[in-house]
Amino acid sequence: LLALDGESLDAHYLLAYIHLSLRELESAFEECQQYVLLYEKKKESPSQDYAASPAHLSQVYNFMGSIKQDQGDTEEARVYFEKAIASDKRNNLPYINLAALLERINDIESAREVVACGVQHCSQIQELRLLAESLERKVTVSACMIVKNEEEMLPGCLDSIRDWVDEIIIVDTGSTDKTVEIAKSYGAKVFHQEWEGNFSKHRNYSLEQATGDWLSIIDADERIHLEDIPKVQRLINRQDYRVLAVNVFNYSGKYREKVTSLASVRLFRRELNLRYIGIVHNQLDIPPTEPVLRTDIRIEHLGYGLSKERMAEKAKRTITLLEKQISDEPDNAFAFFNYAQVLLGMDFSENPENPAKIIQAATRAVELTSFDSDNRSEKDIHLMAMQQLALTHFIINELDKAEELGLRLLTYKPDYLDTLLLMGNIYLRKDDIEKAEQYYKKYLEVQATYDSTTGVDEILLLHPRSFHHVNYGLGIVAEHRQDWAKAIQYYEETIQHSPEFLDVNARLGHVYLRMRKIQKAKTYFEKQLESGTNTHLALLGQACVSYMQEKPEEGDTYINRLLTIVPENQPVLLEYARVLYEFSAVKQAVRLLNVFADSDNRDTKQQHRLAEMFYQYGEFTKAIELFESIIESDKETPELLNDLGGCYFQLEKYDKAEQYYRRALSLETPLSVTYRNLGMTLIKQEKLEDATEMMEKYLEIIPNQSDIRLLLGDIYFQLEDYSSAIGHYEVYLKEQPGNIGVLFKMSECYLFMGYSDSAVLGYRQIVSMQGDFQPALERLEELTSTVEQV
Repeated sequence: LLALDGESLDAHYLLAYIHLSLRELESAFEECQQYVLLYEKKKESPSQDYAASPAHLSQVYNFMGSIKQDQGDTEEARVYFEKAIASDKRNNLPYINLAALLERINDIESAREVVACGVQHCSQIQELRLLAESLERKVTVSACMIVKNEEEMLPGCLDSIRDWVDEIIIVDTGSTDKTVEIAKSYGAKVFHQEWEGNFSKHRNYSLEQATGDWLSIIDADERIHLEDIPKVQRLINRQDYRVLAVNVFNYSGKYREKVTSLASVRLFRRELNLRYIGIVHNQLDIPPTEPVLRTDIRIEHLGYGLSKERMAEKAKRTITLLEKQISDEPDNAFAFFNYAQVLLGMDFSENPENPAKIIQAATRAVELTSFDSDNRSEKDIHLMAMQQLALTHFIINELDKAEELGLRLLTYKPDYLDTLLLMGNIYLRKDDIEKAEQYYKKYLEVQATYDSTTGVDEILLLHPRSFHHVNYGLGIVAEHRQDWAKAIQYYEETIQHSPEFLDVNARLGHVYLRMRKIQKAKTYFEKQLESGTNTHLALLGQACVSYMQEKPEEGDTYINRLLTIVPENQPVLLEYARVLYEFSAVKQAVRLLNVFADSDNRDTKQQHRLAEMFYQYGEFTKAIELFESIIESDKETPELLNDLGGCYFQLEKYDKAEQYYRRALSLETPLSVTYRNLGMTLIKQEKLEDATEMMEKYLEIIPNQSDIRLLLGDIYFQLEDYSSAIGHYEVYLKEQPGNIGVLFKMSECYLFMGYSDSAVLGYRQIVSMQGDFQPALERLEELTSTVEQV
């Protein structure tokens, strides 16, 4: 619009609104200034620009006041709000904003005057009246905290509450850093209590020191959203609710892309005399009859974004307390749930005992609760513990159990975002890409209507908006379908949400590699390696690039690096070998197979797959060793014996191949293909009559096999069983008409059986189809000469 009309007030107004909505404050303020300048100019020389109205000017000044307020410039904000009111006295928004600003700086009388003026002049006055009521009955708020060694996090928390709470109560449980000094600098009342390993005791002690009408609970690693403060101030002046739940968002990850959310009661009236229970992950003991208002107030929690060392220390302390609580309260489902949750957050490779502990704890939590309970908290714990079980079984690759739990969960709660994402991941790992795609898209569908500020359940969501997870999964689905354009689209969307999520750059590299766009692929592999995370797939990709560029030594270097970071017992080595084979690096593919073959902890399914890959790559001796090992440790199956026979066939050890094929056929439900394989083996040994028996059985099961028909016809021809040969040749010609070679063989059969007339007809048909077919011409000449002699 500005390109068409550089003085369009509409354009500047809309751009200001957009920038402000995106929290781009500087750009928004610049557009507002441009609007005001143009408005003054157009006022002097009126035009047909319908946007030049007092209503728009008032709103622009209101924007400017909001921007200055967000930037902490209270005086400038007040000036702009007053200009907004003067520009259009009917606009209720600047009255509300100015009154809230005055209330924040404790100029209550001026705030009341502003609200009264707004009620007099505006048509929309409902919110102004509510504000007037709240100003008349101004309540006080005490923020209550317990801290220990929080000098890093505490200032950010206190900055978010200092301007709207009336007192800050801090119970310090033994800080040795500058925590106490920082707290006092903010005017906090600091109380000291020695840490006794009981969060509820210290939390309740902080409540006992408070004097405000309302008590607000917040931790040092939390911050309340500043734009939500006016909502808090309005809500605490309502008379219909005495307990308020807010939304706590847990952020972690380099790009804050990892988000979990949970509703939590953080504001309640002191007159209720509520107290916490539980030594860790304490809960506020609220009477069932006391209504709780679910609000859209937001608290940001940064406690999961600490260093690995601090997170380990925090987990260790929490585990110790939870184990004590479980010992003291063996029927406390919430304690079992929390115990499982802490263990889930730890690295399983460093804590291999955790999965069993999680399954035990989460199972106990499920046993102690019921989805059919009238107790809302009990239902929530039941669902969350089932999700813990499903997730743990998925992580340890017990996919059928994870699937069963996930499907049951979705019958209880069809919109459970965490479970929908998990089901997508389960089916992706099962290679059921249709179902994987179905659940990923269902996640996106539910997430589009998901509102974290509504609803009655208090379920911890680990994936309230995990778009990077979903797009990554959909990218893999597209790869399975070899839809490279779709895969690129999904992976690029993943990068937008989380630039270093898993190995997304490496996957993009492999997509471009399959498209033979080598330089593009290399660029993404290098990006993955630069990130320093999940570099294994990038190293594999760089190796493939090197081999394609005929730089084998460079490729081997990448493979050597790959093997230093991927444990030799990881099944992923089989997938990496497949990729190398796909790009003609057969020697290197076999090398990875050998590394995995020499490792321990392979299950039968992996060993079978390994043997099949050795067979595919021409390493038949190694495949035989693995197949025979599987048969020794497990029961014989038609599949195993057939594959073993195939290995000996390739090595031209036909007697051993015959032995295993016959053993395979002696079992129940043998494979049809084994009849064919044994037939081919017998042909190699010139046991033609036995071979025809096997081939005939194969054709009884799978009749539409023209190549076998032809082979059998030829064998019968060789055995001089011309009638049987003709039978197969005729069926072959119905499936493959016009084959002159087969027509000639069939004509020969008639000739050798003594049916000269039929043979002549056949030879003539051949000549009519191909006049220069010499064998048929010679036969016709020979037969004609014989007739003349007779």
